[in-house]
Amino acid sequence: MLNELEHNNISFRQAYRSCCIKTNGINFSYFLLLPMNRITRYPLIFEKLVKYTHPSDSKRKNLEKAHELLKLLCTEINDVISALDSSSMLIWAQQHIHCEAIQPPIVFPSSTRKVGPRCLLHCGALQKLLNGKILVALLFNDFLMLTTPVEPIEQLEEFRITKTSELQLNLYKTPLLLENAKIIQNKEMDDCSFEVRSGDFSMILRAPNRNARLFWIAQIEKAINEYRNQCQITKKPSLSYMSEQGRLFVELVCILNVDSALRLLGTQSILCKFQIGQSLTYADVDMNKKEHLCTTQLPIYETAYDDFFEVAIFLNRIFSPDLCAGSSRIPMADLLTAATMHRGPMSKQFDCESGDISNLRPRVILKFVVQLFY
Repeated sequence: MLNELEHNNISFRQAYRSCCIKTNGINFSYFLLLPMNRITRYPLIFEKLVKYTHPSDSKRKNLEKAHELLKLLCTEINDVISALDSSSMLIWAQQHIHCEAIQPPIVFPSSTRKVGPRCLLHCGALQKLLNGKILVALLFNDFLMLTTPVEPIEQLEEFRITKTSELQLNLYKTPLLLENAKIIQNKEMDDCSFEVRSGDFSMILRAPNRNARLFWIAQIEKAINEYRNQCQITKKPSLSYMSEQGRLFVELVCILNVDSALRLLGTQSILCKFQIGQSLTYADVDMNKKEHLCTTQLPIYETAYDDFFEVAIFLNRIFSPDLCAGSSRIPMADLLTAATMHRGPMSKQFDCESGDISNLRPRVILKFVVQLFY
């Protein structure tokens, strides 16, 4: 936009030249980037200053500290630039990838289901080995998407996608979730081929050259590992500093008043979250079972009497954050007191408060067994 203003708007060009006489006619966008270019050079300058400063010199420690701070600043700047570039590419994907068959529709510049904001990690042209069909693959931090170009791609090795590309893409296959994906390599494949598997789906893809193949494999495997690592961190908070006093066994008997929302989303899959304080666990629920949907257990720590037991119902969405259908909670003190006066499993009904969907109030029936270690 700045370049267009400078080249096409005479008033803008005159104002720039009259206000910034010392720029000597250099491009306005380049002029704005000069301070950033200087910042990225400073760590290299200070690295040499440290290198040629004697260890006993009084200025050595300050130089080392300045060098470390400058490196951190450059890292922050690079992260911001990467985030802006990723945001631009996500907007491009929303405008140029036609995937209307997916419902609810994918909103590319949004949050993923499990790993935070979505970002585009890598993209490029590949060939389906079976029939030579040209595909454009886009690797996001939660799924791999295979598309077909509306217009033919003639030079695969030179193919690039930028935020100004006019390319239009159609969805080829349902995006492959990284949660279930893996890369297969075997000796029978040539130097440019690799296999992608996700559940029952399998496809051998061919990159334009050996280096492109190696880069694709590295990027996909890295994305898979990071996805799984982030999911584990989310689900398993560290509570090793607290002593366990007992266990709470929970059976989810049934969930009522969610059928209309499930029909709207076209799914029978629900995710339940059970939580005591910072300790939590998730359970996938198949609503086709109707009753005795799942069982789980939670540790009871020494702070339990000050905590709440919470149950939350989420409607699964594959390519977007799950929708909270409702949640409810009860003080653990009340639950533990009731357990001491009751033999065997005790049942309790929870009338949930509405979540992300207005006027939806699920009702949950649970069975509890409390086992204390003292």
